[in-house]
Amino acid sequence: MTSHDASLLWISNEYYDAVTPGPEDQLYFVEPLVEKLSMTDFLANISSGSKSGEGDIRYLQSQNGNLYSSDYFEGAESFSEFQPLRTDVPSDIPFCTEALGRTPDAVNLWIGDGRSITNPYENIYTVLRGAKHFTLLPPTEGWCLKGKFEPTLLT
Repeated sequence: MTSHDASLLWISNEYYDAVTPGPEDQLYFVEPLVEKLSMTDFLANISSGSKSGEGDIRYLQSQNGNLYSSDYFEGAESFSEFQPLRTDVPSDIPFCTEALGRTPDAVNLWIGDGRSITNPYENIYTVLRGAKHFTLLPPTEGWCLKGKFEPTLLT
């Protein structure tokens, strides 16, 4: 995977796929800049950014199954940017499939540093190194979040 190119994301603050003030303080749903970069260059960059705590935040993630997509679970041919990792990453976690009564909709790889913040979607996480902190709310408190739709702004 070291020389393999992957779609890597850049943001200028810790919030991605998030509502952020834009021009004239209008709120927008902001998407990150996507760039192809080798895993070697990405890992060197993320390591140096984590140590210095400065500069743009780069991370690797995408939605809709960057390792295993819904097509894979439906038995169709499924391409993955991270095909070489499939031999090391299972397509599902048995206790999750049993608990949910179905296979996952998608399996995604996410690599970031302490400056990036994870999206609020329903996920099952496996932390390979470091720590991840979550604030969990019961579904009955969802109304307290006062969610609303905002226009999209591409960075």
